Amino acid sequence: MNIKTKIAAATAAIGLLSAAGAAGAAEIAVAGVTASSTFFTYNVNHLIDGSGLVGGGLHDGDFHDKWMGDIFVLPTLVFDLGATYSLTSSSIWNYNGGCCGDTRSVNGLTISFSNDNVGYVSAGNFNLSHTAADPFGSDSLGLTGNARYVKFDITSNYGDDYTGLSEVKFFGGAATGGVPEPATWAFMLVGFGGLGAVLRRRRSVAAVAAA
Repeated sequence: MNIKTKIAAATAAIGLLSAAGAAGAAEIAVAGVTASSTFFTYNVNHLIDGSGLVGGGLHDGDFHDKWMGDIFVLPTLVFDLGATYSLTSSSIWNYNGGCCGDTRSVNGLTISFSNDNVGYVSAGNFNLSHTAADPFGSDSLGLTGNARYVKFDITSNYGDDYTGLSEVKFFGGAATGGVPEPATWAFMLVGFGGLGAVLRRRRSVAAVAAA
């Protein structure tokens, strides 16, 4: 392996190491969602299937495309992202207008993260906006942390006996702080070894020149 090849390998290895923790944020395809309660005419999967989105970041407001919990309860939702991601944000379309009024919209919301759906760590407390207009847009919440499971604890609504949401999306990238695959490790070790050899060769040449 000549000097140029060694430098190229080392540069590529450094690039891989940097990329492992700095993937660009993108929409995450949610694997599934469960609710502590769901009113019988609603479907919790409407929160993640995009059924009410009509373009331009708007929801159509049709209650057939929403989710709502049972009467007199503040439900909990758990989203399974299918793998661990480094989350950056979430877009949430509240219940808002449509059937029966926007007072069913979520007000207070606590979001928590978990990698095993057992132990959760709080990611923050939020308040969502609401509107009676149709169609309507989303609230964008900033999130920071690694998680496979995201839990929504709804703590209040805008005064109704029922509480619901319309759509939820998450954004992020590859989990930071992860362990590279064996092939990636091998390539990085070759690269770093090559870089070390280059530096040792340069020191030897410098020492000879100085003598």
